[in-house]
Amino acid sequence: MCLILTLAICTLLNSCVCVDSLNTVKRCDSADSCACSSGSIRSELYFGLQKPDGSSVAEAEWQGFLDKSITSRFPDGFTVFDAYGQYKEQNGKITREKTKVLVVVHKDGRDDDLKKICEEYEKAFSQELVFRTSSRVSSSLDD
Repeated sequence: MCLILTLAICTLLNSCVCVDSLNTVKRCDSADSCACSSGSIRSELYFGLQKPDGSSVAEAEWQGFLDKSITSRFPDGFTVFDAYGQYKEQNGKITREKTKVLVVVHKDGRDDDLKKICEEYEKAFSQELVFRTSSRVSSSLDD
């Protein structure tokens, strides 16, 4: 539980943490500066689909955002899937909403692109924030 809370807090503070196989946590200023095991970075962005007026981001709106803001920055590939999320607001109210999760595995130097994607989504759909995690991973393309 403490590990999950640490990850959530660091993400909200625009930093990341690296967790090794022994669950040792290291704080990093950005995904690019994590001094963990070598390899790629796996970043996940959680886009809530509920707008402040109670309506939802339509599939066509999401697809337009995906094409303009994400595909243009990560043309080599990524994964998006539908999810359901909930969080506790400052006033104690539990909010539940449909969510799109973006998973992209990338090399160092993409932190600014990820921040811009978050900022563009927040502005386009009047969102308070986009939840983000980044961690070092080993990756390969196997035949």
